[in-house]
Amino acid sequence: MGMASRTAERGRPEASCRLRTPPTAIFVGGDRMAIGVLAEARSRQVRLPDDLAVIGADGDGIHQFRHPAPSTVAKMMYEAAQQGAG
Repeated sequence: MGMASRTAERGRPEASCRLRTPPTAIFVGGDRMAIGVLAEARSRQVRLPDDLAVIGADGDGIHQFRHPAPSTVAKMMYEAAQQGAG
């Protein structure tokens, strides 16, 4: 999935298909997409974070402005590039 598709708008349909049989956690490729997952979960009255944990994977900082905020996994780009080139 490319960076352009890691948006809140893309997170909603992704969550919609996954929330039919509710998981306990959803991990997505970016924090903005995680915000879309949170929005879809709230629209389905899923209790956050009690019933569902949402984790994004780019640490772009947007999560800090949401409540509840998704968890995020952040890795420094230089460090990731070094490992990839390694």
